[in-house]
Amino acid sequence: MHLLISTWNFNQLLRSGELNLDSLATLALDRGFAGIEIMDRQLEHCDVDKLGDHFRKLRCEVILDVGCDLTLSQAESWRHEVDYVKGMLEIAVALGAAKVRIILGGQKISVQKVFRNLRLRKQDESDEEAAAKEKTLLAAVANTRVLGRLAHAYRRRLGIAARGRHQKIQRVAQALREIVPEAQRWQTTVVIENHWGISSDPIVVKAVIDAIDSPWLRACPDLSNWPKEVDPYQALALLAPVAAHVHANTTSFKKGGEERNIDYSRCLAILKKCGYDGSITIEYEGSGDVFAGISKTRDLVRKYW
Repeated sequence: MHLLISTWNFNQLLRSGELNLDSLATLALDRGFAGIEIMDRQLEHCDVDKLGDHFRKLRCEVILDVGCDLTLSQAESWRHEVDYVKGMLEIAVALGAAKVRIILGGQKISVQKVFRNLRLRKQDESDEEAAAKEKTLLAAVANTRVLGRLAHAYRRRLGIAARGRHQKIQRVAQALREIVPEAQRWQTTVVIENHWGISSDPIVVKAVIDAIDSPWLRACPDLSNWPKEVDPYQALALLAPVAAHVHANTTSFKKGGEERNIDYSRCLAILKKCGYDGSITIEYEGSGDVFAGISKTRDLVRKYW
């Protein structure tokens, strides 16, 4: 088992220039972590090849998060999402990332579609209005931990119901039948996180993985990212046998160092029972010192491993 830090924890510092991905990798390794998990949006102004060389020199493990919505009903938009993920697999190889984490989409408002449309409009350099809108939207999400807490609360209220659910699952399966062969070609495992939309239902995630039936498509269970109607421990038990990556998310701790809302002893026992010995990325979304929160989460995982 090896631990990574999510760069989502430092999104505000990365955007302000106080940190960059190079220095964050060094920081992670110095603090005893195996590497970092990077968001695709954080690569916008990076020299990916140079960054990948830096990671390899440091022997820093990398996982790439790719935002997408594979449920879109409009053919052109759906095609763009599929091609985007396929293109990001090549970027992952340049970075030295052995895994690419995706989400399936399907929520009422597709955040991924909003970001993608803004970027498409921004390709026209004369479109200053599009650039300004993107800047405003990114500024609105700059306070990562506040946004994270709000997003968690909202996801729990949404539940797993989705309009046109069956059709969305079919479009996801169709997309993955294109994406997974590309992942195999690049020797990069695609992992599905329970994050918004139809992937909020562990049964859907498991069914999609079983339908594609490839070692290059696995699960990335997040220990806390479930709607209120889903039992998080039953969900983890369902996905652990097909997991290739895990997100250990924390927001607050009790005096003894235990997470207030997640039974880490129970979660890690489920993973160990299934023989899981892969990577775990730590995400701290609580208040206060982010480094302290990450360290407490690391210590909690190690305690029960």
